[in-house]
Amino acid sequence: MSDGKIEKMEKDFSPQVDVLLPETEALAKQGKLNEALEKLMSIEKQARNAADQASTGRILVQIVKLCHEVKDWKLLNEQIVLLSKKHGQLKAATSKMIQEAMSYLDSTPDMETKLELIDTLRTVTDGKIYVEVERARITRLLAKIREEEGKTTEAADILQELQVETFGSMDKREKDLKLRFYNLMIQHALHEEQYLNVHKFYKQVYDSESIQEEDAKWKEALQNAILYVILAPYDNEQSDLLHRIYQDPKLALVSDYHNLAKNFVTSELMRWTEIEQQYGQLLAQSDAFKKSTEEGQKRLKELHHRVIEHNIRVIAKYYTRVTTKRLTQLLDLSPKDAEEFLSKLVVSKTIYARIDRSAGIVNFQTKKDANQILNNWSSDINSLLNLIEKTCHLISKEVSFLLGINKV
Repeated sequence: MSDGKIEKMEKDFSPQVDVLLPETEALAKQGKLNEALEKLMSIEKQARNAADQASTGRILVQIVKLCHEVKDWKLLNEQIVLLSKKHGQLKAATSKMIQEAMSYLDSTPDMETKLELIDTLRTVTDGKIYVEVERARITRLLAKIREEEGKTTEAADILQELQVETFGSMDKREKDLKLRFYNLMIQHALHEEQYLNVHKFYKQVYDSESIQEEDAKWKEALQNAILYVILAPYDNEQSDLLHRIYQDPKLALVSDYHNLAKNFVTSELMRWTEIEQQYGQLLAQSDAFKKSTEEGQKRLKELHHRVIEHNIRVIAKYYTRVTTKRLTQLLDLSPKDAEEFLSKLVVSKTIYARIDRSAGIVNFQTKKDANQILNNWSSDINSLLNLIEKTCHLISKEVSFLLGINKV
């Protein structure tokens, strides 16, 4: 049933259905479609309530079949929606009906009718895991139509609604379409400058079995995944994804990208001039940072920003306060640019910092209230007393040992 429970069939309606199907087909040919549908609906309710999946499925298929034979596409759509919403409708029966209706997509008289049927099928399959493969196929068809119309962004949005796990239920030919799906999503994310999403999509490509089978393909996917995760603005998710992919054992096989990622997972300062010198040629060879394109130049600038932001986080970690002069030296920036990047990280709450312009000092230490100060002081005193007590115990033990030796 629709609640997920397996119902035992209470009665077999096969004999009645065997008689009903040819009878209703004859009525439909005589132009008495409504009468035929009424007869089918009457038995459908009885079969559904008796949990007779086979008979219910045959009836649902017959209903959509008759609507299709008389070319009443509006009625067909209405019946699909109506039957799928019946209380306690059987899953197997719904699946058969949807599969039958899908076979009519190639025989629609025009594109408008085809899109209406697709929309109906997508509506009734939404959120139903037992027809997720059918929904995936319909969604793929709709995306293809939009792509052929030149609506690439809309096609990408349509595919994005599809759950990735659905690919596991599809056959090998359809699984290969997973790569095309992610390539479309990569293009869309690049257009929107959503670099962390680009990383996620490349990681999905990298994890695909067909990609893992070929060294050149998995290396390309892994390299792009590294480039876009370090290009993405820092937050908890970005940091987590970066550390996860850095731990991938295969990353060591592409040593240059492993070393590049290491710079961003290590709490040490980076010099942009050294990054350019060491990785400039490597980055220029990638599609992400091609200097011949406007996008490539923009991303290279973004990468410079990520290096600066990384350095500020490192400084905030090791310094409680620092002079603005020293800060600009460490960042290789002008005072104005250093303050701008620092302010950006403070606003995003990546770090805590306060600038005293008159004194020329940047304070990275969070202000503590009176309770925090007292709690810290109390904790420090307890630690100190524990150390004194332990020291006294060791001294007493040593004295007792020496006195014992002297008595002997």
